Amino acid sequence: MFDEGFGRYLTPSLLTRRKLTRAKPPFDNVDLILVTHWHGDHFNAKMVADHLKNNPRGVLVAPQQVVEKLKERKDFAKIGRQVEEVTPATGAVVKKTINNIEMKILGMKHVPYPIDGVDKHARVQVLGFLVTIGGVTFLHAGDAIYDLDEEFIALSKIDREHVDILFIEYFDRSENSANIVQNVIRPDKIIGMHVPPSDIELVEDTFRQTYPGGILFGKSMEKKQIAVSPHGSRDPVIFASYAQNEEQLHHTLILTESIRTFAGKFQEAPIWLFMPDNLARTRKQTLAKLDTLNVEVKVSDTPKEALPFYFAGKTFAAAKCEALAEGRTRVLIWMDEDTVVLTEPTEVVLDEGISLGYRPVMHKNIGSLYEEPLDQFWARVYEKLGVSDDAVFPMVTVASRETLRPYFNAGLLVVRPERGILKKWAESFRVLYGDPVFVEMVEEDMYKRIFLHQAALSGAILNRLRREEMTELPRKFNYPLFFKQMHGAEEEFDSIDGVVSFRYDVYFKDPDPNWSKKLKGDPQKITWLAERLGKR
Repeated sequence: MFDEGFGRYLTPSLLTRRKLTRAKPPFDNVDLILVTHWHGDHFNAKMVADHLKNNPRGVLVAPQQVVEKLKERKDFAKIGRQVEEVTPATGAVVKKTINNIEMKILGMKHVPYPIDGVDKHARVQVLGFLVTIGGVTFLHAGDAIYDLDEEFIALSKIDREHVDILFIEYFDRSENSANIVQNVIRPDKIIGMHVPPSDIELVEDTFRQTYPGGILFGKSMEKKQIAVSPHGSRDPVIFASYAQNEEQLHHTLILTESIRTFAGKFQEAPIWLFMPDNLARTRKQTLAKLDTLNVEVKVSDTPKEALPFYFAGKTFAAAKCEALAEGRTRVLIWMDEDTVVLTEPTEVVLDEGISLGYRPVMHKNIGSLYEEPLDQFWARVYEKLGVSDDAVFPMVTVASRETLRPYFNAGLLVVRPERGILKKWAESFRVLYGDPVFVEMVEEDMYKRIFLHQAALSGAILNRLRREEMTELPRKFNYPLFFKQMHGAEEEFDSIDGVVSFRYDVYFKDPDPNWSKKLKGDPQKITWLAERLGKR
């Protein structure tokens, strides 16, 4: 409740202020008033006092400096019992439950405002509020910015909280702040604050470069519907993928649309799409289309030393995805972008005790035949990644029907995030590409260079999980459409009957002009595919 905009920010209209102070609809059932600090663009003592007098159920939570402003008023005695003063030390956390609303109150620091070398705001008491209402949690940090407050705001104490909505200063876009937001707070939605209405278009552009999918408000009392999943009942599944370049980004449009169309009870499940920062900043038209499909875009960085190795971006994005998904979903479905979902994937809801659903690779490639001795490459993989002999079991390839030692397809992984399988994948990949022996091997053999990430995946899984913790998903998952035409196989792989998801690899770069007529299955689904695949 405030009326000061300093000639720059929006303030409530006179009519809205009257409704606020008189506790009239829509402000007639207010349980809590949370004030971060005493500045005029956050707090007006008369407005708050008037509202509390007209709303006996309401409770104010504020720091000492705010309460002192209220105590200066002659009518404070009438509202004193409704005022809860909380002033934690910087970096401290206080837990409160008021009117059945749970919250954590964080001691924070105001963004500096130097005048003649002196920080005018150094002594301002600022509260951050982590509040849960109806299973949805929001974090509001007032005028604190994360780049400067990392050491103060007790982030380690909220690291495992599920933050559905983060309110953040629109200008808090430094690399350090973005890292804290994306890797520590990990909110589902981000709303920018203190947005000057005259600059909204410019602000929106720069804000979303740092926080893709970020939300801004530019009008007084503007309303927006923001879909979040109450974390009291975690999402059964989250779908996720990675786009390295513009072509792959186009593929993700088809993937996400297929989920929204054909995934049955999972149609509305969260979809996360990871990509490099440069792609997120430049492909705004495609990102806008993804936004209409309710896809959450997230930026993922690849270590510089990993860039020379194929699929490094995907590997590290998967690890980041898993970390973000922990505590938010029971099952994470990580898919390559050249995937199409055609039927409700019921088998992805893993049974108790199962931590991984997988598919074997399509053909041998650099794999190790089960009946033959380990070659130098795989012997070193097992040695470097600590894979024991008793962890190895036979696995039959999808297309060539050869029996290999475990060689998992990296294009479809169904995991329980808390098991850290994808994190282990990235760690194992680092071990392999950092080993001089492997560096020499991949220089001599291009296929080993391309599929080193997949060897790392196999080693990571065998190191992490027991055989009984894994389940091979049915053949109808990750079906290799037209694989014979691309890479050779005895089987045609030309029917989508019963297929849950298929992969198309490079087929539609130069497809048979009559491919849709040769494809067998549901005519309506074939028509849907023909309208999308092989076209830009």
